[in-house]
Amino acid sequence: MYYNTLLQQYLVKFTPLYDRRVAIINGSAQPTGEELKAGAEQTLKDDEDADPLPDPTPNEPGSKEGIESFWLTALQNHGGISELITERDEGALKYLLDIRYTHLEKPELGFKLVFEFAENPYFENKVLEKTYYYQVKARVTRRGGRVVLMHVQSELGYAGDFMFDHAKGTQITWKEDKDLTKEIEIKKQRNKSASASPPIPAPSPPSLPHRSGGPDIFFI
Repeated sequence: MYYNTLLQQYLVKFTPLYDRRVAIINGSAQPTGEELKAGAEQTLKDDEDADPLPDPTPNEPGSKEGIESFWLTALQNHGGISELITERDEGALKYLLDIRYTHLEKPELGFKLVFEFAENPYFENKVLEKTYYYQVKARVTRRGGRVVLMHVQSELGYAGDFMFDHAKGTQITWKEDKDLTKEIEIKKQRNKSASASPPIPAPSPPSLPHRSGGPDIFFI
């Protein structure tokens, strides 16, 4: 449980940084010159062959329109997620504005991912949530003469992390003919001029007599 508490504490500390990121991505704020410089330096540390960013103008260091397809690009470059994204998914993920992570309140154990979308042609929802629950069991104990029901982690994985139990997600309200979970099969229409009944195969020609010493045909 200490590990889970530690994660929550650090999540609180990083929240201002995540809020700043959202503002820059969506274009409601612009990155400062110092932020762009720090980002360029970090990029070169990660990849020495990366192309340097163009120098920003003094009065407008960032883009007023935000960063297009930021989350789609980020997910496509994630080693554990990129293979799950299909070409059909890309269209909807271009409208993804933010992804937030929150912990579940006791007695439940787990976390929730919140996906915020802009208006898009695929579904009506502005927010989609996916909640992941860990395996827990109830334990009765006594504290100060009182009986207390506690929910504790039933088992840890091989690496000492929590064991996944199940997940629940938001019901997506798809717009007409935009459900990305369904595939539309287009069948070719048969030629109307073709007969409705199956074609009758032509009869095989009768076998011809064989003439000794000559070819297997004879001319009439």
